[in-house]
Amino acid sequence: GELDGKIVQFLRIGRVGLYYQSLDYKHSGMYDTKLGKFIKLDSSYNRQILKAIKIASKQLAPDLLMLPLRGGKLW
Repeated sequence: GELDGKIVQFLRIGRVGLYYQSLDYKHSGMYDTKLGKFIKLDSSYNRQILKAIKIASKQLAPDLLMLPLRGGKLW
């Protein structure tokens, strides 16, 4: 997909979170339901989001993920 003129991969985890990561794996973010927009995440989350994308595309076996949650409500 595209976000702010950048090509990104989107990751939706049920009704819990909507994330993105740039194709160069350097930028990640998540949708904040309270703000109603995507926010950038600290680069420390890049590895976990990449791992989640690989699990979702069946390139890795299911595993525990450490991802932030924000917004306080479900979609």
